[in-house]
Amino acid sequence: MIPSTMLGAAPGSLPPAGTPNYFVSESQVSFSFEVRTFSTSNNYTTGTFTVAPVSVSQSPYDTTFDGNPIIVPQAGTTTKLNTLEDRLLQKVPYRRIGSAESLWVVHSVMATPNSTVLPQWAQIDVSGGTISATAVQQQIYAPDSTLYRWIGSLSVDKDGNMALGYSTSSSSTYPSIAYSGRFAANTPGTLSQSDTQVVVGEGAETNTCGGTACDGWETTHR
Repeated sequence: MIPSTMLGAAPGSLPPAGTPNYFVSESQVSFSFEVRTFSTSNNYTTGTFTVAPVSVSQSPYDTTFDGNPIIVPQAGTTTKLNTLEDRLLQKVPYRRIGSAESLWVVHSVMATPNSTVLPQWAQIDVSGGTISATAVQQQIYAPDSTLYRWIGSLSVDKDGNMALGYSTSSSSTYPSIAYSGRFAANTPGTLSQSDTQVVVGEGAETNTCGGTACDGWETTHR
């Protein structure tokens, strides 16, 4: 379970008084995000999950990498990198815009058994402390069928504009960093900003960990 967090304190953007914290996880039995609320005592020494998890539906995806997540190729080596499977990544951003309150999440999926790894992001409505079972918007981002895009992280500003960063790699490119994004006014479930390289990798991860190949790219780029 990943806790919600908030960065920035623009006027009117703070959570209303009494708003619980939220924890989000990826369901192990269905294609859904599980959202829980968490409240503390008055002196903040104890806390309680106050509702059973609410299942928020998500677009189905392939789970071929389950049990074998080390599948991301790199140029110039047979050593492959770990996808971290479909678990949620990073702290969950909370944003309040007017009366609308949302949680934003991202994780790695495969669209089909033979596809590259791709980021699936979503906006979850928690306005007024009520968790909607249907996402406001979501997308499996696949601008092409060549690059693997994984270990995503996203950020949302006070106006609802969103940026999504991720690692990229393929059998002909080194692990690199790229991003895309959207403006709040864009069509829901789309990233209007072109996929853009931020850092172009200059080599593959070929180190060894205790005598075996290291596959944890996430430990080297963060």
